[in-house]
Amino acid sequence: MKNLFISRCVGLLVVGCAWINAGLTAASVESPDAVAAADESAQHIVLDPETGRLRIGSVELDPVARRLRFPAQVNMQEGLLEYALVTGGGKLHESLLRTDVDPMDIQIALTLLGLKGRADKTREPSSIQPEGERVRIEVEWREGEGEAAVPVRKRLERMITDQRSGESMSDQHWIFTGSRIVDGALMVRQEGSIVAIYRDSSAMMENPLPEAVDDTLWYARQTEVPAPGTSVSVAISVPQQVKSTISAF
Repeated sequence: MKNLFISRCVGLLVVGCAWINAGLTAASVESPDAVAAADESAQHIVLDPETGRLRIGSVELDPVARRLRFPAQVNMQEGLLEYALVTGGGKLHESLLRTDVDPMDIQIALTLLGLKGRADKTREPSSIQPEGERVRIEVEWREGEGEAAVPVRKRLERMITDQRSGESMSDQHWIFTGSRIVDGALMVRQEGSIVAIYRDSSAMMENPLPEAVDDTLWYARQTEVPAPGTSVSVAISVPQQVKSTISAF
């Protein structure tokens, strides 16, 4: 009972710090749904006192490595892309990866590492260059069967083809803008857009390239992407210069 109480208190404190850091003030989260979502996230946060790592739902957060990791699946191995990662309720017909992880848990983890989403993100039209801090995104999986399986890790960009050159998208850092909030609701929960390749102001993370306004350029790079349905992990790293809000835990 004591451990449950401690976990509950830690969960509420963690979510509170994350929401404040993200700019999610009382004025921006007035709706009962938003408050309930925050409380739900607080209830399933687990702190490992030995390692200092947090588990927020299915998201594992390592404050020392400044990295978070969560499960996903390959959704498309070929074809035109507008998204790199969506939820099951997102635009699956044009996304490289999909995940069943609650996007609010991802946003909380990133804000705990010091990233500041924009609670007032109303950037329209979507062609306007997004602003925010940058993150590195990698995809990990195992190739082969049983003991012969070998770990593979690739930058997300290597799995995307730029149709103009036929080469992989240039190495870059994706922009964390935080999901837009409309009527107190986190839009990424409504629309499922976590990482956008084509410009989408409702997405949590976006492609920084000017060419992101063109929805005909980006394709899944079949030679670099495992078969649809393959289980993968998405790893997101935050630069060291971004100050974390999790040092107290």
